[in-house]
Amino acid sequence: MIPGHVHAEAKATSGVQEQYDKFAPTYDVLDGGQAPELFGFDQLRSQLIGEVSGRALEVAVGTGLNLPLYRWKRTAVYGASFENVGVEDLTAIDISQGMLTEAVARVKGSPLLEDKPITLKQANATNLPFADESFDSIVDTFSLCVIEDPTAALREMARVLRPTGTAFLLEHSRSDNRLLAAYQDLTSSAVASSSKGCVWNQDVEYMLKEAGLTPKYLSRHVAGTVVLIKVVKTA
Repeated sequence: MIPGHVHAEAKATSGVQEQYDKFAPTYDVLDGGQAPELFGFDQLRSQLIGEVSGRALEVAVGTGLNLPLYRWKRTAVYGASFENVGVEDLTAIDISQGMLTEAVARVKGSPLLEDKPITLKQANATNLPFADESFDSIVDTFSLCVIEDPTAALREMARVLRPTGTAFLLEHSRSDNRLLAAYQDLTSSAVASSSKGCVWNQDVEYMLKEAGLTPKYLSRHVAGTVVLIKVVKTA
């Protein structure tokens, strides 16, 4: 498939899709601006995505902020020996055509990305158009909070993840601090209204269990309201 080409395979519209079509042109002002950098989100993204390898899927790619962070598998040339790590090919999906348009522009505008095996597809995270056990790695950053049925999306990730694979998640979550968690519960509706629909008090660990995924690494950040998790399928 042509790198950066958008395959419009999801025609069903939803409130989230329509909203993010409108958000797309200015989305990076929020998600890629000074505030995420201040909270260390950029560093966390780099830390997480630097470990992705093999055939990879990114769910809810948005405008493609993560795309420059992938480490690509290097091919031996003229007998040279390179370490056998990194991403072989990347498929990235989003429900929003508008967001994908921005991601395509990012790929085509970057010399580091334009020749990479990247395929962008329009698809719903709760109904992934891929066969079971298709990917070695799955990436999702800050999208479970806006997906209409996040547990269903996690179940789909578990379905398409290979038994030896890993899903890499960076998500907003309910804090492990009781007072802060109570504040999140109290302000959830207001925060969602002012942050493009993000429900910032979801219990991500519980949703993972419901989806058949088990954390093999978990760290909390920003007073416990952001979790970086590497998960595998539950045996």
